[in-house]
Amino acid sequence: MKERIIVVFDFDGTLTCKDTLWEFIKFAKGKWQFYVGIIICSPILIAFLLRIMQNDKAKQFVFRYFFKGMPYRTFKQLGEQFSSRIDNIVNKHTLDILKQHSHNGATIYVISASITEWVEPWCKAHHVSHVLGTQIEISKEQRLTGRFQSQNCYGIEKVNRFLSHEPFREFYHLIAYGDSEGDKELLAFADEGYYVIKDNRIKNPNAQEILRFGIVGCIAVFIQFIVYYTLVNHVNHNIALLGSYAISLAINYLLTTSFTFHVKPSKRNGIGFLGSHLVNFTLQYLLLNLFVLINMNEQHAIIPVLMLCVPINFILVRHFIKKL
Repeated sequence: MKERIIVVFDFDGTLTCKDTLWEFIKFAKGKWQFYVGIIICSPILIAFLLRIMQNDKAKQFVFRYFFKGMPYRTFKQLGEQFSSRIDNIVNKHTLDILKQHSHNGATIYVISASITEWVEPWCKAHHVSHVLGTQIEISKEQRLTGRFQSQNCYGIEKVNRFLSHEPFREFYHLIAYGDSEGDKELLAFADEGYYVIKDNRIKNPNAQEILRFGIVGCIAVFIQFIVYYTLVNHVNHNIALLGSYAISLAINYLLTTSFTFHVKPSKRNGIGFLGSHLVNFTLQYLLLNLFVLINMNEQHAIIPVLMLCVPINFILVRHFIKKL
């Protein structure tokens, strides 16, 4: 008797080139609401990046913010409409592998941490009938509660969910494809586990660093701006600048080392980081006082200061963090 072949694919980053949660939020809510929401959720996202908060809790918080109270019928329709957009971010190489396995008679599963309502329609359109994803909770009034009904389908939960459907492990040969830390248990569990490397568009380390720096920079600048704007109503603009910069600096250092450049915090790069920011703070101080001197409003003067200083700061920080 020929051994049964089962092939399991992760979805985000494996069959697609991007995380579909963020893409779905932008599709459902629009880019403006998306970016505003990300800023509001940034403390939670920072906690996740620093490994203070677990993946499932951070994801559920973001999901609750954007979708709590939405009628389930509307959400389901959005998922079906969004599924056609996924073809624009599909990993064509991995999709070809899926099609080849299917052509050879293998049973195909897609197991994803993303929400079933937008993963399943895409899978059905590509003739994949076995889809396991994160399931959402629906109230008696048929509205989204913002909570997950199932465990976030991530890590060991992927193995557990798969075994609930295919418990007789000795009767099949398992092949698995994944791309991230959330897939490592599944890849280790399989007879053949394949780690999918990202395509050339996101292999470039310098491009990745600039993107990550941009994310961290936006968070740091937002924090500095809010603190400055609050303080300047009560104290001198120079004191407001110093206080806002100090608070932003502490958060910025943690994110820059752990997220932007993937290095461990150390005494050496800490000193280098402070040195680069001493230059940046001095430049901000001089520009702020220049704009105030020419009668620009103290509250508004911080905006052109930040626009001028952020690019310079990237060059300085990258040099000190990467070289030390």
